[in-house]
Amino acid sequence: MVKRVEDHLPRKAPKRSGKKGIGPLDPVDDFQTPTRKEPHQAELLALPKQPAISHGKMALHFVRYVPDRSKDHNRVVNMDFSLELEDEHAKKLPKEILDAWKDLKSGNFKRVDPDGIGPQNLKLSLVPDSKADLDVVAAVTKATVSRITQKGKGKSRKITRLQMRFLTSFTDDVDHFCSNAFDETVWGVIEESQQSLDLDGEDEE
Repeated sequence: MVKRVEDHLPRKAPKRSGKKGIGPLDPVDDFQTPTRKEPHQAELLALPKQPAISHGKMALHFVRYVPDRSKDHNRVVNMDFSLELEDEHAKKLPKEILDAWKDLKSGNFKRVDPDGIGPQNLKLSLVPDSKADLDVVAAVTKATVSRITQKGKGKSRKITRLQMRFLTSFTDDVDHFCSNAFDETVWGVIEESQQSLDLDGEDEE
C-alpha cells in the first residue's frame, strides 16, 4: 500500500470561530412566527370578580364528594360546598344559618356551627342561566359559619365563610353531576323541603 505524503504531515487544527457549538435558535429568524409570551400577572389579576348571585342562584365551590353506604347498605353521598357570605345571601339560606351568621357578627365568636337544619331541596346548575342539572332532596349534616383571614398575593382580608355538607342518595344522576362538577364553581338554590328524608328507605311526602 502506497502512503501519501499528506498522511505523514501533522494535521492542522481548524481555525477557531469564537463560537462554542451550535447557538440557541432565534425565535424571529429561525421560526416563521415568534414564540407565544405568557400573560403578565397583572393581566390575571385584572379578571372580573365572579358575582355571588347570578340569575337567582348562589355561586358555590364544590369542594368534594364522598360516596358511602347507609346502615341499610343503600348508596349515599356526602357533598361539601363552600362560599364567601355576602349581603346578597340574606334571603337565600336556611334560617338556622342566617341566625348563626348574625351571632357571628354580634359576638366575639370566630365560628358558629348551626344545627337543626331540616331537609332541603338542593338544585344545582353548571352555569347560572340554565335550568337545574341536578335536583335532589338532601339532609344538611354539617354547617359552619366562620370568620377567617384570606391571604392573597401581597394582601389579606377578613371574610365570613360558610361550609355546608349535604347527604343524599347516590343515584346515577348524582354520580354524573359530581364527576363533571367536582372542584368547580356551581350555581345553587337551597330551599326548605316538605319531604322527610329517609336514606334507609323511601322519601316520604
